[in-house]
Amino acid sequence: MKYLKFLFIAAVLVLASCSGSKSYNPEVCQNLAEKIENSTEFTQDDYAEMIDQLVAASKLLQEKSKEIGDDQEKQKEFVAQEDNMKLAGYTMAFAMYLYSNQDKFSDDTKKKFEAAEKELKSMK
Repeated sequence: MKYLKFLFIAAVLVLASCSGSKSYNPEVCQNLAEKIENSTEFTQDDYAEMIDQLVAASKLLQEKSKEIGDDQEKQKEFVAQEDNMKLAGYTMAFAMYLYSNQDKFSDDTKKKFEAAEKELKSMK
């Protein structure tokens, strides 16, 4: 019985680690932002990557927000750091871009975006 319980826990951990949740990657975000600025045609993979980065950046911002809380000194320090401002900028830009370009999504990308929306709404 203990062996079955161990296998179950191991399976859950493996599934969780393979869930596709990506980490925030500033280089990927910069490349996507440049494509937006240059009006480059986006592929479905680009949209999918942007959705992943939007979710990852939003999670990171939420974590930092919790750490900062109402401490005004920490808020000033956060805003003073260029990387933090880029993180916030990417989040806002990607959300606006994705919302305004939903008509270009494939069915798979629409499903991914809908799942991301649910995940982001649950973060509140």
